[in-house]
Amino acid sequence: MNVVDYADLGRRVKAARIIAGHESVAAGCEAIRERTDLDIPVRTMYAIEKGAHSVTIEQYVAILYTYNPPTGWVFFFRSYAPEITQHWADAAEGSVAALLNEVRRG
Repeated sequence: MNVVDYADLGRRVKAARIIAGHESVAAGCEAIRERTDLDIPVRTMYAIEKGAHSVTIEQYVAILYTYNPPTGWVFFFRSYAPEITQHWADAAEGSVAALLNEVRRG
């Protein structure tokens, strides 16, 4: 099982960058550096956007935080294996149900 479809993730990272108003990869990298202090080299980001480079968790969080895609982290959901996303969805549903029960009791 491939956990991440890097080609799809790369397309989504590029789309999120453009939606966030960063026309060039260099501008996106600069925004990430300014917002998070993380330096992602332009060459690395080009490779990420082309699906030719994996993304570290630190890079993923910095990209998500800086580009702030329209649906948040769910924007990247389809880049992950269906089994993974289903597990996350089930866990989130359970968390929401537990939270609602707590609120009702309180």
